[in-house]
Amino acid sequence: MSLPQLHLASGRHKRLEAGHPWVFSNEIKSGKEPGPRDGPRDGLRDGPRDEEEGRDAGAPEGGALVALRRADGKSLGVGLYHPHSLIAVRLLSGASRDVTLDQAFFVERIAAAHKRRERALGKDQTEPPAGVRVVHGESDGLPGVVVDRYGEVLVVQVACLGMEQRREVLYDALEEVFSPRAIVERNDTVWRTQEGLDERVGVVRGEVVSEVVLVEHGLRYGVDVLEGQKTGWFLDQRDHRLAIRPYAEGSRVLDLCCYQGGFTCNALAAGARSVRAVDVSERGLARVVANAAANDLERGLTIQKDDVMALAGGGPPGGDPFDLVVLDPPNFTRNRKGVPRARKAYRKLNEAALRWLAPGGVLATASCSHHIYEDTFLEIVQSAAARAGRSLRVLYRGYQPADHPVLLAMPETRYLKFYLVQLV
Repeated sequence: MSLPQLHLASGRHKRLEAGHPWVFSNEIKSGKEPGPRDGPRDGLRDGPRDEEEGRDAGAPEGGALVALRRADGKSLGVGLYHPHSLIAVRLLSGASRDVTLDQAFFVERIAAAHKRRERALGKDQTEPPAGVRVVHGESDGLPGVVVDRYGEVLVVQVACLGMEQRREVLYDALEEVFSPRAIVERNDTVWRTQEGLDERVGVVRGEVVSEVVLVEHGLRYGVDVLEGQKTGWFLDQRDHRLAIRPYAEGSRVLDLCCYQGGFTCNALAAGARSVRAVDVSERGLARVVANAAANDLERGLTIQKDDVMALAGGGPPGGDPFDLVVLDPPNFTRNRKGVPRARKAYRKLNEAALRWLAPGGVLATASCSHHIYEDTFLEIVQSAAARAGRSLRVLYRGYQPADHPVLLAMPETRYLKFYLVQLV
């Protein structure tokens, strides 16, 4: 049977034809399919019909595959439909009208994504015990699906109704491609709420021991895949953790919003004179200590439980200025309405970090908010520098690594900015 069809409102096709895979609910002309007088287009029938009554079938069910058309009837591809979400259709790039979302479909896309990562990063960063993102949603042709691999354990997040309905087939495909020891679902994200999906966390295949160990740039980390932030670790900062090492050697280092100590351990491994790791989470700080101990890096480490935003109004933690400050704060906004508030928060933290630097000191600063564009982020850092009475030179800039690929036509996939700037 042919797929149900949806038509866009007039003029709403340009972004989609440029490669963006999301159709918003206000862009759809009607859930009602075209009648028989419209005639077939592009070899597609006009969709399912009630043959007895000779009338159009009802609107597609949530999660169903649909054929999408421009207002003039030209085909735009096929995608997964959600009748009650802001994102009404998530297009499946390269999929034909007879696509079947079976295990073979998922195996093909997952295997292709993994092959791209092996080519870009090498096997030492894509095979156990390394940590790597093996599926990055729309960028890998699997909308709403994120899969992170920590050694022999896969952690999955699904934020799309159509993929949620096919999750068991997805898990079967992941087992076929990777033969993992376990598959964990971390379906506790805000994106699921927006799709009307329940939160769910747990082991769905295999067995997970008390902690999962990954090796990154020669350092060992214990990752809590069941209760840690995101899927347990911030894989997207992998390259940047290495980038700070030259500036950490022999330095007094301050790691703000340190989470589980990725930057902290790299600074200590580089030969930092001391590292003060600050975070509001007691659980996270315990992980910092454990990760440092696992690498014999406890010497020179001080942990401090504090709200970094509250600290920003005072002097440097510990009293003395630092040679290197790492600032990797959380995402301060998930929508455009929150951008003004987020700008103030980023400026406040960056201004404080710059005031806490010794002459010639280096600030490593990041933003993981898609809605804070790169130009905006640089304006924020420059504004913070001006307010702090500092001048800066850029030493390094970085973005997402190859296992978090950007779909160029989809700005939502481009989110991470990272800079190393030095006091002039």
